[in-house]
Amino acid sequence: MTALKVHHLNCGTTQPLATAGGLVCHVLLLEMPTWLALVDTGLGLRYGSKPGKLFGPSRFVVRPVFDEAEAAIRQVQALGFNPHDVRDIVLTHFDADHVGGIADFPWARIHLTGDEANAADVRGKVTLPTGTAGPPPQAGAPRTRSR
Repeated sequence: MTALKVHHLNCGTTQPLATAGGLVCHVLLLEMPTWLALVDTGLGLRYGSKPGKLFGPSRFVVRPVFDEAEAAIRQVQALGFNPHDVRDIVLTHFDADHVGGIADFPWARIHLTGDEANAADVRGKVTLPTGTAGPPPQAGAPRTRSR
């Protein structure tokens, strides 16, 4: 049986109007013996320079707070992992606070249901990275960790 460890990450903080204490963008980092996967990506590094493009006018209601340390890629590094070991990203849905970090992992394969892709009108409007990771590594293949 393959061991799986799940890390909970806060990959973005929002302060919606009338929400005391704010909300976090929950992301899961799945640690397999030879590779990593993310469930959602949170805000991501590009949010800091282009908040209007990611959230549009809703940013004035959702009020995201950008902290580079909360980006999934920075948290993967802080846990001592090599970000290139993130081979797969599973998206629960296509809201900005769930997909904002995709660009930080351009090599990862993206997994999204067809219904969600259609609902988000992804085809023709947004180009998701196709990834170059290939199949998951074989059992026993090295995964880099700097701890």
